[in-house]
Amino acid sequence: MKRSRAKDSQQEPAAPRASVAFADSLPDELPINYEVFLQAQQGPQSDILIRTEDEILFGGARGGGKTHGGMLWLIKGNPDLPQDDPVNISYLNHPRYRALVLRRQLDDLKDWIDRAIQFFCKDAGSPLGAKYFAQSKTFLFPSGAKIICAHLKDEASFHKYRGHQYHRILFEELTQIPTLDLYLEIQSSCRSPHKGLRPQMLSTTNPDGPGLDWVRKRFLKHPKTGLRVPGRTVIEDRHRDPRTRKWITLTRVFIPSTIVDNPKLLEADPTYYVRLKSMSPAKQRAYIYGDWDALSGSQFFEDFRPEGPRYGEPAWANHCVLRKDLEIPGWWWRGYSMDWGYNHRLCIYGGVREEPSGRLVVFDELTMRRTGAQEAGRIFGKHILPQLMGMDVPRIPMFVSHDAFHARNADAGNNPYSVVDLFAKGIAEVLGKDSVYTPTREELEIAGDDLGQDYMAMRDRLGAARVVIRKAPNARIAGWELIRNLLNWRGFDVNPQDLDMEYALKLLHGPGGSARYIQYYNSVLKSHKREDLPGLLICRDACPYLVDAIPRAIYDDDGEDVKKVDANPETGEGGDDEIDAFRYLVAGYAKSHSDEPKELKLRKMFAKIAARWGGEIPGHLVNQAWDGAQRLLDKDQQQSLAKGFSIPRVRRPAGLKQWITEGNGFRIQ
Repeated sequence: MKRSRAKDSQQEPAAPRASVAFADSLPDELPINYEVFLQAQQGPQSDILIRTEDEILFGGARGGGKTHGGMLWLIKGNPDLPQDDPVNISYLNHPRYRALVLRRQLDDLKDWIDRAIQFFCKDAGSPLGAKYFAQSKTFLFPSGAKIICAHLKDEASFHKYRGHQYHRILFEELTQIPTLDLYLEIQSSCRSPHKGLRPQMLSTTNPDGPGLDWVRKRFLKHPKTGLRVPGRTVIEDRHRDPRTRKWITLTRVFIPSTIVDNPKLLEADPTYYVRLKSMSPAKQRAYIYGDWDALSGSQFFEDFRPEGPRYGEPAWANHCVLRKDLEIPGWWWRGYSMDWGYNHRLCIYGGVREEPSGRLVVFDELTMRRTGAQEAGRIFGKHILPQLMGMDVPRIPMFVSHDAFHARNADAGNNPYSVVDLFAKGIAEVLGKDSVYTPTREELEIAGDDLGQDYMAMRDRLGAARVVIRKAPNARIAGWELIRNLLNWRGFDVNPQDLDMEYALKLLHGPGGSARYIQYYNSVLKSHKREDLPGLLICRDACPYLVDAIPRAIYDDDGEDVKKVDANPETGEGGDDEIDAFRYLVAGYAKSHSDEPKELKLRKMFAKIAARWGGEIPGHLVNQAWDGAQRLLDKDQQQSLAKGFSIPRVRRPAGLKQWITEGNGFRIQ
């Protein structure tokens, strides 16, 4: 190695003096000017040129312009400093600038160098004016700045950079580096004693390779909570300087980029996207859409879209919303679920039935660890108290895992306590005596696994109960299928075969005729409406553990069930506790319904009538319209449509007759 370096140094000419780098004013012609950076495509590729975080991860999919973006980043200066200094425009204007490009494999490095020669070298027509020295794999620029290339064939290769100093380090295909320790070994060489040359690391990658897990954890998860964070989220690590005792904050960020962000590639090679689409579904998710979980195992919930639609998908292919954008009327069905755990994470989820769409919105998440059942009950009671105060009927069903019903004190004789008993006791300490309804042991034996579906109708026995605890259905495969059905965002158009034509014709020729037929047809149409898809929404900001857990679910060996995964016994992270609690909530929601207040129904009916008068009913007819709306609500719906109600022949609005003939159930007297 010493012999090679000596030989290279003899071959490389002395670097010219670059006084322009320290000029007091901007010269007429810069060695490197802004025009070079106009080659960056707007979007993620141009974004990395202005990022100032200490570590940047760029890409996450194939065809996202990672290689070209990395080359532009190597020569860019510091955007945070005044741009009247040429060094801040481009570090290539500084004679002491040193950058390091690393790839794991030699063959991949050769390909990168071939592309870099075309971009950097004077002989290839580049305005950057570099000269390439093959022996040392070094690009030498007119100012004296250098970009050095190397590959990491084994662990010993990582250690040879100890004591070296590089202002910028570019890691190509970071997930090919197997461990975080090896990455940190290289990072220790990223430093700068020169003012204006800020040390920084950029890594490009695809979501695959032996280092997938540690890269995902470092750049896509919060260091304290372990929760997934959206792309472009700045992650901070604070460290105390041992010399000054001051806190220093180090930052890192992931800038996602996919083939959609690289239109030049799609124009130059339209077949590239088609070739990616020919791969397996898992590789498509990884390489086209940048799905970091696709190659970790066979993903169970493939339709889950936490970050919105992928390329070519409709706008409604999205399962995440913000809690602040959700308004929950007091009459909507509301339920909770719990998967008990002590050393594992105790997970509680709350959901509502959105009306009139009927879809499930998961809006609440409560997690605990190493918390006793009674204390957990007290925490939950305090948590839901504000909600109960805003509900029309303050009563919440709660679906609890089977193991929580098992007696945990076998020596207690005839009065053993279960987790549910203690949990309910804790709730009652907050909400008051008789505020929790729990099933008796006789009811448990009779009901089995489908306990308590009729509890809400047992008003006399529920009494003043505000929380009604039920044993959650434990049919795993059926529960997963319910979730899959709610996750569906593809939808379908109305097909005449979906109509029960025999029933439809009976309506057409019966009382009410076309009106009843049209109502039936519209009901089928409504069930197919795409705006009601998907059937599930999750508040990302309120339920971060659930959003993180769903993509982690993979198939078991039989290919029908979700693989059972235990959480880390030390940290409680990972595992399937969140997924199980979520499944219990979905099972409870599947048999739910919301009772819309009569007053609200009446107002909707009145508004519908008013709309046919141009938005306002004449004053002398208001009371009659209210009475008509009331009668429609009091009668059977089908019967009401057939008979209608009368409106006097006064100021008849234009178009009313047509509206009536279309089956809206009103007639002019």
